[in-house]
Order: sequence, then structure tokens, then C-alpha cells
Amino acid sequence: PADWIAEQLLQQMKPGSIALLHDNVADDPDTDQVRTLEAVWSVLNKAADRFRFCTLPQLLAAGSPKTSFDII
Repeated sequence: PADWIAEQLLQQMKPGSIALLHDNVADDPDTDQVRTLEAVWSVLNKAADRFRFCTLPQLLAAGSPKTSFDII
């Protein structure tokens, strides 16, 4: 359900987070995109006072990327 998706996102969001949501087949009534879209709308409205939303290129340009692993 859309409320569950939105709540999961809101609980896990922190500055710099990237939310990746997979949509489903649009013409399948059991797995359509409506729930995902409703959840995104809800998250944007509920978190607008805590976060500034931007595109991925804008986010990457705003800071220096860091990794938690070393390449050997």
C-alpha cells in the first residue's frame, strides 16, 4: 500500500539519501504504478519542511562523493 511505502521512505531518509523506487507494469491492475506514485506524492508533501528535493546530477554536484570501501 502507498502509506506503507511512504512510511518506509520517511523513516529511512536522511540528508543525501537517494530513493530508488521500482515501478510495476502499468497495464496490470494488480501491480500498477498508482501506489508508488501516491507514496512519492505523500513523501514529497510530508518531508518538504525537512528536505530539499533535487535531481541526482544536482545532488552529486553539491558535494564530493565518498565511498565506504577501498578498491584493491
